[in-house]
Amino acid sequence: IKQRATRSYNSLDEAGIYIKPTSVLGMVDDIEANLNRNQFIPQNEPKIVNTIGKMREIVGDRFVTFPKLEELRKMANNLRSDTDPNTRRLGNVMVDSVDNYITKINGNDIFTLSGRLDDAVKNVMSARKDWRNASRASVLDDALNTAEARSLDPKASESELIRRGFINIAANKRKMNLFTESEQNVIRSEEHTSELQSHLNLVCRLLLEKK
Repeated sequence: IKQRATRSYNSLDEAGIYIKPTSVLGMVDDIEANLNRNQFIPQNEPKIVNTIGKMREIVGDRFVTFPKLEELRKMANNLRSDTDPNTRRLGNVMVDSVDNYITKINGNDIFTLSGRLDDAVKNVMSARKDWRNASRASVLDDALNTAEARSLDPKASESELIRRGFINIAANKRKMNLFTESEQNVIRSEEHTSELQSHLNLVCRLLLEKK
């Protein structure tokens, strides 16, 4: 799924389709706004501040390629594996903000140096499915990656930690919006099960249905 998303980024780059710098800088503004809504204290989080500054520097006043946009997401994603738990928490906020922006890119955000804008918009709309699926896969991967949760509650079973992960997804409106209504209902049903196989079957269903 992640490879398909990367191929979509590269295909748009090869087609000469770019994102307007004002649009991407607006995304960075949204990242900061979402951080502030999540108890972000700049003087306590130099890594977050530095990453935001680097994002603005990379964008500048130049047209942004789609692979470059993917690079900005990776910068945010790197913070999710930081040794500091609060940095990891805010890193998740940043990644959610980027994913929300990516899945809503439209004709007002892009520019093409070759070909027709209408064709460019069609290509972007087609690629958005791959980006959305990559975001969905990342959300589900978080529920299955129980290393941090286990460090907080080492006595909990693997199945219980995964169940809690799905409960956290269900409680996050932004993440739930990545899934259809029927899929959201399946995710919510996970809070009533403690079977590991059930969780894994759910992940397979959600990913395979969106090939």
